[in-house]
Amino acid sequence: MHKTCPQTPGCPIAENAKIFNLPTLGEYYYARSHAEYELIPDFDPRCTQKSIGSNMSMIQPEPNSSFFIPRDENGLAGKIIFKLTHRQTDMLIYWHLDETFIGSTRTFHEMSIEAGPGPHVITVIDSTGAELKCPFNVLSSR
Repeated sequence: MHKTCPQTPGCPIAENAKIFNLPTLGEYYYARSHAEYELIPDFDPRCTQKSIGSNMSMIQPEPNSSFFIPRDENGLAGKIIFKLTHRQTDMLIYWHLDETFIGSTRTFHEMSIEAGPGPHVITVIDSTGAELKCPFNVLSSR
């Protein structure tokens, strides 16, 4: 089953169904305790409209967060854990720190980040090219 859009010529019109649709982050939390919640299907491949809103959202940290990074007993600086949700759980996500590729995830979208003091930006890009940026600041690491 696919979503359809009336803007695309020749695109079948979807059944007039009422769908409970939440923003991506709200959907992540709601679906965890409501087994009856159904994810919105993808758009029909013939549709020119490919999304409504964002298909991904940062769970943690919130954009523009500031961090103090403690050091462990060996003097090594800790890491910041970034967690993302995507409407398509098996989507391949590419992670970048300050425009440098640092890894990819599929299904469980979590990434441990080592970053020195100062402002930084995490950019995540899914397989369709959709992009999300999350700026953050590291105060210091002692």
